[in-house]
Amino acid sequence: MISIAQCLGIGTVVGCWAGLTEIPIPIAILVAGTATAMAHSDLPIRQVIQAALLTVCVAGFGMWRVTTIPYSSTLGRHQTVEIQAIDASTPRFWRASALTLNPGNSDLKRFRLTVSSASTPQPQPGQVIDVVGKWKGSIPVSNPGQQDFQAWQRAQRISGHLSVTKWYARPDIAPSQIRWGAVLRHRLVSRIQQALPNPHASVIAAIILGDSGISIPHEIERQFKRAGLTHLLVVSGSQVSLVLGLGIGALVGLRVNRGWQLTLGTILNLVVYGVSGGGVSILRAVIMSQVMITGRWIRQSTNPLELLWLTVGVMGWIDPTTIVHPGTLLSFAATIGLAIGVPQVASMLPDTWSDRVKTTVSVAVVPTMVTTPIVATLSHTASPVGILANLVAIPLVEVSVIVGLISTLVASIGIPVIGDWGLWITYASVSALMMVAEWASNLPWATVGIGGLWGIAPIALLGLILTWLIPDQVPNHRVRSGVMIALLVMIGIMVVKVATAPSQFRVVILDVGQGDATLIQSPGGQTILIDTGKPGMGDQVITPALRYYGITTLDTLIITHFDDDHMGGAAEVITEFSPKEIITNGRGIITSRDITAPHVQTIPLNGGGIIQLMYPNPIENIDDNNHSVCALVKWNTMSWLITGDLEADGERALIAQFGSDLQARVLKLGHHGSKTSTTLDLLTTTQPALAIASAGRRNRYGHPHPVVLSRLAQAGIPVLRTDQDGAVEFSGSTIRLWAKPANTLRWYER
Repeated sequence: MISIAQCLGIGTVVGCWAGLTEIPIPIAILVAGTATAMAHSDLPIRQVIQAALLTVCVAGFGMWRVTTIPYSSTLGRHQTVEIQAIDASTPRFWRASALTLNPGNSDLKRFRLTVSSASTPQPQPGQVIDVVGKWKGSIPVSNPGQQDFQAWQRAQRISGHLSVTKWYARPDIAPSQIRWGAVLRHRLVSRIQQALPNPHASVIAAIILGDSGISIPHEIERQFKRAGLTHLLVVSGSQVSLVLGLGIGALVGLRVNRGWQLTLGTILNLVVYGVSGGGVSILRAVIMSQVMITGRWIRQSTNPLELLWLTVGVMGWIDPTTIVHPGTLLSFAATIGLAIGVPQVASMLPDTWSDRVKTTVSVAVVPTMVTTPIVATLSHTASPVGILANLVAIPLVEVSVIVGLISTLVASIGIPVIGDWGLWITYASVSALMMVAEWASNLPWATVGIGGLWGIAPIALLGLILTWLIPDQVPNHRVRSGVMIALLVMIGIMVVKVATAPSQFRVVILDVGQGDATLIQSPGGQTILIDTGKPGMGDQVITPALRYYGITTLDTLIITHFDDDHMGGAAEVITEFSPKEIITNGRGIITSRDITAPHVQTIPLNGGGIIQLMYPNPIENIDDNNHSVCALVKWNTMSWLITGDLEADGERALIAQFGSDLQARVLKLGHHGSKTSTTLDLLTTTQPALAIASAGRRNRYGHPHPVVLSRLAQAGIPVLRTDQDGAVEFSGSTIRLWAKPANTLRWYER
């Protein structure tokens, strides 16, 4: 029999996916028809064709639904706007979905946009405001491992980003009715924070109500991430499902009739969605709950997979952009694992184990197993310790959610004594959870890097796991075997590709905006990082880049000097990659293990190269720029000279001390291309064939300065710029410009 739910789900996924990512219609039809035919492969050919046609029709509706969302990739910067702040409870980010251009025009559209603001006070949730700010376009991919934010905005139909400097209330327009959810949420969070000390109060609030607007210390977030427990710091679909399941289970247990179950269950779903702040995993859990109680009302039972397919269809109808959201993929993968995979894995465990132990182990193993390939594809990392950590953490989270939510509600309605006692029980449970995260994150194998060379192998692995876990979805044995063989071949090809890829020496000048960060990686796996950019760059740029190359630890971290744009990300890098040695100019302290550069002459590289550290003779009465540690990297016939922020005085001292030893094929311009650096004497001494400027886009200093660019042009030296070309990667005989993927340059002999 044809499964209407499957046709609805497959058609919605393919249609919305094709419409949002601009996949050609013939390919979308082919994918929809093939997927449906595989799912109905045990039926007569006539019914298979009927199911495929139904799915294609649904896919067409999905593509049409995408066109109903106003979107413009060229939305003007200088426009008058009105914004409805749907959720302004987060200090620096508003969820805004209503953008009106040129108020007063009768032909208005509601564009989606993201909005950030540092202004205080913040508007009230749901308040309608006029704003003054700067329109910012999305920045293209410019670094290895970086997520394609432009593609994400396009797929989410977000027309741009507005950085608000001022806002003005519109008292003539009534606030949005959705305000009640954010107001109630704010009261509950405040009650938790009044009863318990931080950071435990913040973690409890995040677990129960979501992390929107809640400040959790960076170190705790890092520990949960390394331990594979990040999903616990946000209200995920599993936590919401637990709350909704308890509520609806109570209604069933009290023998409330089906009509009242539907009414009260619907109200509960709306309250949970409003208080939690929404999100794709919350929407998925709420819709599944609503479909389930509606099915009970009409006396129609559905199996878990049909319930999931129906949920996908409803989500696509409500908001097509949720279909391509990474959170949706993670949420549905985990739910499939829980609904289908847990019983199958539990049946494979030893019979001597009790049913409760089997279920507990399976609940920890299966969701982690199916979500790990997705996380590896998105972040180039995996947490092997995640299964073990989740095994201990999940029961603690269940206690925290149930006891914490009930206690918070009791304390908020006027019974603080009982509520506070319950919150202290939650405090003990969360304390144990934080201890688990800290212990797991400190294990040497907590996180491993999944290099970019693996390509689609993790997703192929996910397909293989799901095909094994849910055999009923592909009932024809031959078709199922063919799918598994094809996936195994894909994985095998990627394994061979990675195993046979030549191990090459690599130098990458990362795009960290107005700052410096250079990665050096030898064929033997030795890794050196010179500078870490400004604060935040460690997490935003350097960590994803190192993970992309499969790097989990650093051998050496070199800080040329202590300006923020060179060492601002050091703490993040040290925390994440634990460098074995740290070398500085001695004019500041990062850790007690710092080595002062004058005491280090060279760093030998695996394979025969070296990094020669050069520290100009001290010059009195000069700023820290001229005390920059300089590095001359040599590998075979190639060489790179990195001078930090060295200026004219420092360059003269460097030339006087090292002379012709400074010759290099590539010169990284000093001080980001400032006119006070890269003197003619330095160019004459180093004789570079190529220069690179590390500078921020539209930086207020005008770097690289026209005077320097003119000087280089007169000397016939081409220039690459991170603000225009993105990260510049030297590997083998090629130069890759990460902001211009089509421009892979061939390195040439001078």
